[in-house]
Amino acid sequence: MTTNEAVVGNSDIYVAVELRGCTTTANEIDPLHCDDAAADVDSHQQQRQQPNTVEYSHLRNSIYRFLRLSTLSIIITTIFIDSIHRFRSYEKGQAIDSFQGVFEDPNHPQGYRIIVDTNDTTAQLQLQDEPDGESFFIPILVLRDIASKTTQLSIDFSAKGGPSDLIATVQDRGNIISFSDGNEWSKLEGVPGVYYGQTKNGSVINGYITIRLEEEGTVIIVTYGNTDEDGQMGTINIPATISGDTIVFDFSPLGAASGEEGIFRDGFIYLDHYTLVKA
Repeated sequence: MTTNEAVVGNSDIYVAVELRGCTTTANEIDPLHCDDAAADVDSHQQQRQQPNTVEYSHLRNSIYRFLRLSTLSIIITTIFIDSIHRFRSYEKGQAIDSFQGVFEDPNHPQGYRIIVDTNDTTAQLQLQDEPDGESFFIPILVLRDIASKTTQLSIDFSAKGGPSDLIATVQDRGNIISFSDGNEWSKLEGVPGVYYGQTKNGSVINGYITIRLEEEGTVIIVTYGNTDEDGQMGTINIPATISGDTIVFDFSPLGAASGEEGIFRDGFIYLDHYTLVKA
């Protein structure tokens, strides 16, 4: 915001008033600091200076209020930007280098893989190989190399009987997860994905929403997820229906309204009171 770009060199204002050799501030006229000539100041001159004192006092108070409000605005904006920046950097709703999302695995075409960021160094993978198969929550260690601008994922597949530190590489700005055996997971475009909620006043809603489609896009599977203080992730199923770009959510399992209609457009789902932003 342009108002926050103004530079104020000093938060206080000093106004010099000359009263027959007496130099003081406009906020306090102290005759003890004046010479003998200042004692002869007539009442007419004092009355002429008095309005300036009130005027500058109001000006000073107005600037103080402006600075306080500007500082509060900067703090709130910084907190909000910092909160969402951990999850995504927007480019038409898509993250520039986000490995979060719903992926398809050519080795398991009927299954799904969902990757969600839990903090700066860890993530979690939810996967299912077959429609009626067991679902797994797999921990991930995120390895970011700032110098080479690369990201690798150390995935612990021990819950499935696999290696505990299988390395995968994030490629194509987060759209591809590649493995050393040549297998690649591809992020799904369109409605499927990981979403974070944002209210109209800029507040970030706790938790996340995952959306995936089945039966050629006619069935929508929506899940709300959140991480507790111990880093354990829990999920709640959200009933929903989809028709074209229109999605109707039933948020009653979260204690919210049912029949919430949202419109998907360019990585955003627009609802009445908030927006879901795709990571």
